Amino acid sequence: MCEVLAKQGHKIELVEEPSTKAFYDIMLDGKPAELKKLSSHNNIVKEAKKAIKNKGAEVVVFEFKHNTEDIQKQLLVLKRLGIEVKYYFEDSISKLYDL
Repeated sequence: MCEVLAKQGHKIELVEEPSTKAFYDIMLDGKPAELKKLSSHNNIVKEAKKAIKNKGAEVVVFEFKHNTEDIQKQLLVLKRLGIEVKYYFEDSISKLYDL
């Protein structure tokens, strides 16, 4: 996932693994970010909320297998919640989307 972000021109900084699991994955353009790879729409909102509230992330990056109407509906929920999200689909990794 970091390679996809870097190829899109984003600055990636890996963070050392802390002793607690309540910590984000990377720094993305200077912001704490959590990386999530999901195959369906089922846990999008739950995982994003957990990343923000429990992990200290400011941005959530999702990788999805394919674009579906259900995924788009869940992403709209995140937009209404004001959660900053970047996402892409496995079958078109050259396109990175923002909410």
